[in-house]
Amino acid sequence: MIFNKKTRNLAILLIFMMVIGVLAGCTETKPTETEADNQEVDASNEAVSQTLVLGAQNDFKSASEAASLVFDFMTAFEENMDISSELSSALVKSWEIKNDGATYILHLQEGVKFHNGEDFNAEVAKFSIEYWGPYANANYPKYLKEIKVVDDTTLEVNFHKTFSPFLMELGGIRATLPDTVDDKGIVVDWQGTGPFVLKDYTKDQKAVLELNTDYWNKEKMPTLQEVVWQAIPNENSRVMALKSGQVDAIGLTEHHISMPYAVVGELENTSGIKVLKPTEEYLSTTETYVFNYKKGLLVDLNLRKAIVHAIDRETLTAKLLHNVPTPTGHFVLPAYIDGPKNVEEYSYNTTVAKAALEAAGYKTTNASGIVEKDGKPLQLTLLARNDQTARDVAVYLQSNLKEVGIDVVIDSVDRSIFDEKAKSGEFDIAFTHAWTVPPVRYMQWRGLSDSYDVNGIGFKVDPKIDGLVETVITATDKKDHDQAWEEIWETIYNFYPGTSLFVRARVLAHKDNISGLYFHPRSQTIDLSNVVIN
Repeated sequence: MIFNKKTRNLAILLIFMMVIGVLAGCTETKPTETEADNQEVDASNEAVSQTLVLGAQNDFKSASEAASLVFDFMTAFEENMDISSELSSALVKSWEIKNDGATYILHLQEGVKFHNGEDFNAEVAKFSIEYWGPYANANYPKYLKEIKVVDDTTLEVNFHKTFSPFLMELGGIRATLPDTVDDKGIVVDWQGTGPFVLKDYTKDQKAVLELNTDYWNKEKMPTLQEVVWQAIPNENSRVMALKSGQVDAIGLTEHHISMPYAVVGELENTSGIKVLKPTEEYLSTTETYVFNYKKGLLVDLNLRKAIVHAIDRETLTAKLLHNVPTPTGHFVLPAYIDGPKNVEEYSYNTTVAKAALEAAGYKTTNASGIVEKDGKPLQLTLLARNDQTARDVAVYLQSNLKEVGIDVVIDSVDRSIFDEKAKSGEFDIAFTHAWTVPPVRYMQWRGLSDSYDVNGIGFKVDPKIDGLVETVITATDKKDHDQAWEEIWETIYNFYPGTSLFVRARVLAHKDNISGLYFHPRSQTIDLSNVVIN
């Protein structure tokens, strides 16, 4: 490959794109008290059963995290959230980038076998990439021209134009045999190449996994002999299961906090239990509410602006959420690559909020304190889910907005009703899916639509966002890439389509005789390779 100026810029861009994490979803790293250092099992541990029991919110087969125990993915992210040029922990061990990022040569690991003894090879990799793309919220299928099998361990992937996020998106593509999946993106036979073999499964109750003693990745070979995934849907019941010794750990099997905020401090002070949290700079998903900017009162930008500045996020997290999450007015933290570095964070400022209400034509006319326009008091509907934290946050927002003269009616409903109301636009303010990193993934999913769905409404607040996201994906020059992102963030923030409240925290609580548990950089991955029960 000849390196001219254009090629050099492309190479810089591609390296830049690789460090942005993988999947919508929700990237985190190891906590300050790292426990994942390689450890030797001493003689005293030989008699200790190496069976780890995980208390989980969801059924094993319905949880996205479960797949990482049975399957391997095409690319992998390490602690520094980077994809190196050669990864022993990924099925694609190295690659070459050609034709301005329109062609990728993928070199695969050799000697890898599925749990049923079948070989992993280029044909299987080709099938997996073609099959899983649409189901993994990936965007490469839109640009894909063809995949050629060069030999048993090499693929040539060709796109119609430059597609820089490809290696990143491969991080969400698992290797599966063609006859183990159906035509709807469902695994019907859990035959993977990963570190554990699914041996027993009872829907909505329990899954039992045994160590894959023939696991190809010897550097990641676990010490654990067995993992039990115990489904316990109720969050308080999971906490009690940990305290009673029924399970060994909770909080690892979800990519969000899965215990009441109020019990985190209690668990930290409980003998025999250790609590881990990621460091703040690696907290990546934000609790977000969206405004109905297409119909109703919130088509008025000034009214949306008033809501954003009426919310006291610091007090919310301190008093209501026990200082577990970190308050933020950013949709994505600026520290992340492609984050909003040149826009002002939404902040609590009642002076700005009241001025925006006046600009929208609202005035206080009576003792109630609720502002009016054309003789009608301002009343908004907040659509919330019916769990305790969601209800508590909704009540807090109701109180905040009343302080500046906005009356809020809370519509707290079960998930199925929530979804129907969200899809039909029956709300003014609604809880929405958290923003996640890398932001390009979220923009491709939620930022290219202004339609109503189960998450409220998308973030395509201006038709030009389509072209800007296209530039982000296909730019061969990092400068063009960065300028597109800057314009995307300015467009979204200046529109006030919603607001974030805090950065979601993950919390892991486990028995203190267990070492090696940690939060993987890809939050939907569980890595048990260094876990030892002492």
